[in-house]
Amino acid sequence: MKKFNVANERITVEKKSLMQAINNGKTFGITHLGEVVYPPYNKSDIFIFKGSMDIHAPSFAIAKEKGISTIFGTFYKIVESSDTVTIDASLAWGEIVGFNLENASYDDTTSDGIMDLGDSELEDMSWHGDEFNIKNRDISDIIEKECEGTLFCLHKEEPFIFSSLIFIDDMVSAREVTRKHLTTIIEDKIQNDPDFKREGLTNDEEEAALFFNII
Repeated sequence: MKKFNVANERITVEKKSLMQAINNGKTFGITHLGEVVYPPYNKSDIFIFKGSMDIHAPSFAIAKEKGISTIFGTFYKIVESSDTVTIDASLAWGEIVGFNLENASYDDTTSDGIMDLGDSELEDMSWHGDEFNIKNRDISDIIEKECEGTLFCLHKEEPFIFSSLIFIDDMVSAREVTRKHLTTIIEDKIQNDPDFKREGLTNDEEEAALFFNII
């Protein structure tokens, strides 16, 4: 899975396309790849900005006169050249999460951890895996290591911050990969973990093992 860390990445946008979007006053988005796009958006779009500009407001005319950086406000640091605009969006993470929650596969942006994997089949695996002490974090680690997609995040070491949205490219493949890995983990626990001996499994643990076609 590709990692896009908003804390480090800088997004370069074609200046002409961006100015056209700003000047028409309609809603538009800027993707993490630097594309200027308009509704209806693709479900694969990941945004660092989404909105519109009130081009008729007196304050807009003043801001435009001062440059693009003023138009986008203090959360976006912008460097202009004759042909391009380079954007540092790291301070805008709170807004960026809101732009992308709808299309993210699942959300890892809160202190509560990953509450929902965003797919009914993955949730079924999580429900049964919990009987063997497998948590959503374990499943997320499998997906992020083994599957195609984008780990879109704000990640800093000092002070430590890690907040992410996960976008899975192929959910069918992700389900298959996850099931395969969880089956291996549970089989190993039944064979080697004294807390999960086959003859001592509870009814719920047996049901979970059957779900993964282990017994």
